[in-house]
Amino acid sequence: MYNTMTVLLASHNQLDSINGIPDLQKIKKLDLSHNQISDVTALILLSELNELDLSNNALTSIQGFEMLMPLQRLKLAHNEITELPPFQATCQLVTIDISYNQITDLPVFQKTCELVHINMAHNLLLNVDML
Repeated sequence: MYNTMTVLLASHNQLDSINGIPDLQKIKKLDLSHNQISDVTALILLSELNELDLSNNALTSIQGFEMLMPLQRLKLAHNEITELPPFQATCQLVTIDISYNQITDLPVFQKTCELVHINMAHNLLLNVDML
C-alpha cells in the first residue's frame, strides 16, 4: 500500500513494535524516536535506509545494524544500550549519536567509514582506544 514511501516520521508515540516497517522497502529516512521500542531486528531488512533515529526508546542492543550499508546517520541516544557491534569496513556512516547509554567499550569503526561526528557523551566508557 505504501511501497513508495521514502520518509516516515513516527516519533513521540507509544510504539513498542515495528512489525510493519520492513514492508516499506523504499524508506530512506525513519524517525521512531521517543517511543517504547525494544526490538529493532526487523529494520535490518531496510536496504535503502540512510537516516535512522531511535533515540529515547527502550533499546538494549542493536545487533545486525552493522549490515545496514547505506546508513549515514544513526541516532541512538537515551537508550539502555550496553555495546555496539563492529561496523563493516565499507560502511557509509557519517554521524552516530550513542550518548546517554550504558556503553563501556566502543566498537571498531573501520578506517573506511566516513565518520565525521561521534557523540558518545554520558556513557560508561573506560577508554577510547578504538577510535
